[in-house]
Amino acid sequence: MTIPKWLHGLLLSVVAVALLSVLLASVDIEIVASVLATVHPLHALGLVAFSLLTWITLPTWRWRAILSAMGHRVPFWGLARARMGNQPLKVIIPFRGGEAFRALWLRSQAATPLLSGLASVLFDLFLVALSQAIFLGVGLSLAVGLDGQTLGTSAIVGASTVVAVVIALWFRPLHLLGLAIAQRISPTLATRVEPLVHGFLRFGMRTKLRLLGIALIVEFGESIALWACFRTVGIEVPLFAVFTALPVILGITLLPVTIGGFGTRELAVVWLFSAYADPASLTGAALLFSAVEFVMPALFGLVFLGRFSRDLAEVTGSPRPNVR
Repeated sequence: MTIPKWLHGLLLSVVAVALLSVLLASVDIEIVASVLATVHPLHALGLVAFSLLTWITLPTWRWRAILSAMGHRVPFWGLARARMGNQPLKVIIPFRGGEAFRALWLRSQAATPLLSGLASVLFDLFLVALSQAIFLGVGLSLAVGLDGQTLGTSAIVGASTVVAVVIALWFRPLHLLGLAIAQRISPTLATRVEPLVHGFLRFGMRTKLRLLGIALIVEFGESIALWACFRTVGIEVPLFAVFTALPVILGITLLPVTIGGFGTRELAVVWLFSAYADPASLTGAALLFSAVEFVMPALFGLVFLGRFSRDLAEVTGSPRPNVR
């Protein structure tokens, strides 16, 4: 039995409200309110401006660089508008399922073959995961260097595991092996999979390193946003802790149990940073982070959602020229 989409969305919303209610019920609401009340309006405005600016420009830069490496020249601001219009869909569709609409937009508006568009989105998500893994490893390594007795051998093992995963993901022979296995299973499957892994198979090491560098800048911007939210409410959290925790928080946010990760994200922030402040103060910081990094971009994206939807609805048989 298939659950209607409206009912599925309603259930996810109910779970999100329930989780947030549980969190707020476990802390002193007055302290949470007082923490948020200490935020200076100019500081809040600066956080929102920084978040929107980095959200609009940095991931768009990464995506455009991937498309350029694939031989597709698409205007920067066209891609930015597509990402902004797609943002509300990303929030409501679990497991980044809304990202597929970017490939449809590319086919409609930039004459990019659908599989090529999906390949660019897939490699974009791969870079996100890879950069988060690297930041996790850096955070663990810094934590060991500053206080080896706190994390000890487990942190070193964790960092080594992350490095091993990164190397495995980056190792082209493994990608070729996976394609060969798909070929043995089904030649038709391999024919369809190969265009989707274009970046893994076709990009040279120099191109991959350049794209990884861009992805690390994007991830650094997100880490700074979370760190700034803590500082804005008076919580001192070292950057290495943010580097370590943010990939975990973003991973938990992807769990398809709530709308846009609301509830799970805030609980993760309170749990992972419990050593740095009381739960009520951390709840205030978590709510501020969600508002700045997720609510505001989604609301801002609503302005572009109509145009994005119209672009998707255009006849794909006569797309616009693929020019810079």
